[in-house]
Amino acid sequence: PFSLPVGTLGPPYVETNTACGGTGIDYFQVTSGSLPPGLSLSSGGVIAGIPTEWGTFNCTIQATGPYHRVGRTTYAITINCPNITISPSVLPGASNGNYYAQTLSAGGGTPPYNFTLTSGALPFGVTFSTNGSVYGTPIVFGSFPFGVTATDSNNCTGTYGFTLNIASSGPSSQWVQTTSLPDAYDNHSLVYASGYLYQAGGVSGGNGFPDGINVFYAQVHSNGTIGSWSSATPLPEAVSFHAGVAADRKSVV
Repeated sequence: PFSLPVGTLGPPYVETNTACGGTGIDYFQVTSGSLPPGLSLSSGGVIAGIPTEWGTFNCTIQATGPYHRVGRTTYAITINCPNITISPSVLPGASNGNYYAQTLSAGGGTPPYNFTLTSGALPFGVTFSTNGSVYGTPIVFGSFPFGVTATDSNNCTGTYGFTLNIASSGPSSQWVQTTSLPDAYDNHSLVYASGYLYQAGGVSGGNGFPDGINVFYAQVHSNGTIGSWSSATPLPEAVSFHAGVAADRKSVV
């Protein structure tokens, strides 16, 4: 054939070569390059075996016939990774203040598997381990999306997205200290809008801004932590004992 079919790591691979334009082929052989590890070429032209590595492998196969007549064809044989799956497809729910444990498993590849958290974040109190265990006592509630990648012993990977839904079982079980406020403020407003927490106005001192016009903001991460504070454009006039609201994805003071 002019090309060879794609194989998959693990299942047997079999393909028979034939020569055109001649009869009585004596034998086939690889004259340059190499077949994928685990495969071999018989003198009758059959490529067979169980692939043990994935990738693309280049080789030249020569057919030799009567009177030492030869014909050569160069092939690129691709061996793909198998489809790595992760289960369960949906995580059981949890509730804040109560211990939670769930173990992920993988299939389709060659064990053992290593699991990594590749996107998102778990809530405070919940831990992820490389054996696929999700465990701990959540101290917040809400929906927490995250991605997990499973890697098998041949370095083949599969990635799946999960959401851990944590229901409220009453008041938060404990307080967790996160990033401190940018300065000691009295009579200011705090507004959450579009993923950021804004602190505006109020009475403070020693921060380099006149009292009452300061505005600071920090990103609120999905696991409830707060990022570092940055200064924003000051208010047009000093305010304190005021209200702040979020409207149309904007912070309004």
